[in-house]
Amino acid sequence: IEADVYGFFDADLSFSLKALWPTVEALQNHDAVIAKRSDQSTEYSRVRNLASGCMRFLARRLTGVRATSPQSGWKFLTRQAAKKVLPQLTQTRFAFDLELLLLLQADKARIYELPLSFTHHAKSSVKTRDGIRYLTDLLAISDSLPFNHARFVWMLAAGSLILSFVLYGWVI
Repeated sequence: IEADVYGFFDADLSFSLKALWPTVEALQNHDAVIAKRSDQSTEYSRVRNLASGCMRFLARRLTGVRATSPQSGWKFLTRQAAKKVLPQLTQTRFAFDLELLLLLQADKARIYELPLSFTHHAKSSVKTRDGIRYLTDLLAISDSLPFNHARFVWMLAAGSLILSFVLYGWVI
């Protein structure tokens, strides 16, 4: 399919479709536009907010992704950027958009983070097992990148500890 703009967003419309116009406008001067959550969801439980924060922290530390909200479900690319990076994608599961951002970064693409309000829908299909799948995908991506092995071991230990706290509670 030939188009000037390619993109995707969460099916539950956690970002309003009203953001399409500002997104298209921003693509006039940028290669990619992604959502930057302009507010922390107060509708999430503390555990969900903690888990989300930990996943963002691990994604940034293990891969070097610079986006504030790398897992936000709102990403759009120009035709030129899409043709360069989409054929290089290897991830097909939960972290494909993280890999997309890393490929854009490596290509020196101009990425704009558009501040958008986020709406949590109670019937979200995201479950704890999805976080675990994302973590395994994150590790697969980070394994393919050049990095400091000592940092990786430390981050893996910290991530495992945080994940066990989230899944099983604060057991001492």
